[in-house]
Amino acid sequence: MRTQTISLFDPEIKSAKLYGEQFHFHSPCEHSIDGKLMDLEMHVVHMMEPKYAPGSEDPAFEDDPKSQFMAGVLGFIFKVVPEEFFDHVMHEYPDLDIDYHDLFLSQLASQRHRGEDQDKLDLTEFVAKLNFQRRFTYQGSLTTAPCSEGILWNIVEQVIPIRQ
Repeated sequence: MRTQTISLFDPEIKSAKLYGEQFHFHSPCEHSIDGKLMDLEMHVVHMMEPKYAPGSEDPAFEDDPKSQFMAGVLGFIFKVVPEEFFDHVMHEYPDLDIDYHDLFLSQLASQRHRGEDQDKLDLTEFVAKLNFQRRFTYQGSLTTAPCSEGILWNIVEQVIPIRQ
């Protein structure tokens, strides 16, 4: 048996097309930072184009019904902070867009009907405001059914402040 570990940030699969399959939330968080659970965690489950998946060089791979390889999960951690925090930041850094993540979550709240087709979720601006250089990465499993194993997790260390 041959095992291969991939990374969503691995240069060898940089040209791979990753597709956000679904997103969901957990409250409180499933991951802790320094032993502390935060208020909310968003998981974005990604699939990878089959030709880049580990084992894709095997001739039997194309016949495998699971050939759309689940690449991993990106996790984002949120903490509810007092309004005074936002007032202070706005006073100290007037050009900083501190309301973006709150607005983003509000838009997601309108997409609450499971199984219904929704507009595509554009995470471009959301992730541009975060530091991806510091993240926790490990090989694990999905935390919701079907609890598939061999999932690469990337949990962004930066805690995102949000309003109640």
